[in-house]
Amino acid sequence: MAKMCFVALAFATTVQARLGEAPRNISGPSPQDLLPGGAARREEYWENATLRWSTDPSPSELQNMRRHAGYDYLATTTRYGNTCCASCGSIDTGRLVQGTGFYAVASAESMQDHGIGDGHYCTKDASSRGGTQGMGCLSCAKGKFLPAHPFSYPLWAQPGASIFQREIKIVVADTCPHHGNEAWCPARQGRGNKFGVRNHFDFANPPAKYDNYYFVWTKIECSGRVKRRYAQLSRC
Repeated sequence: MAKMCFVALAFATTVQARLGEAPRNISGPSPQDLLPGGAARREEYWENATLRWSTDPSPSELQNMRRHAGYDYLATTTRYGNTCCASCGSIDTGRLVQGTGFYAVASAESMQDHGIGDGHYCTKDASSRGGTQGMGCLSCAKGKFLPAHPFSYPLWAQPGASIFQREIKIVVADTCPHHGNEAWCPARQGRGNKFGVRNHFDFANPPAKYDNYYFVWTKIECSGRVKRRYAQLSRC
């Protein structure tokens, strides 16, 4: 019986790894909790949950790591999966970045402004103030993941893993609204999220071994290929 339990546990861990998620223990949120609509997207989940999130490294240590890496800003990150009709003109996030070397992201509501409709459609950069950096539709950045996340369980990838060594490029194709994502995506410029960070990116399809790592980044001009693809696919 003990052997059967061990096999079942090993199989469950393998299946989870195939889905691109780190194995969890009871002190951290499940992969499902962190997806859109999941409990860990809301601030209430983290209230009095001392075993579920960590302040190590501290905010000052994270900023030191950012400066050492040579980037301008710090962000928390989540994943949400590709969509056919993101808020930047009902754009298909997968088609936008296919073959470009970029990763499509949704930036926090606080990083966007001047949208139409409900305010989240075809946005521009928000004014950068109070530690918030404006990143509206078709804004791009280069950056790296830090070997740290806001959870109390160990890192899935080792500190020297390629996900922490490789610089990647991102393009904003969607919005992470505050409603439903209160723990991660601030509503207004200058406000921090539950983890004390003022910028947030929700990755449509992050690199392998991703596990909600902090991301350090610098804003750049989008490539001509990304701009042309956006012009073809977006209704903005």
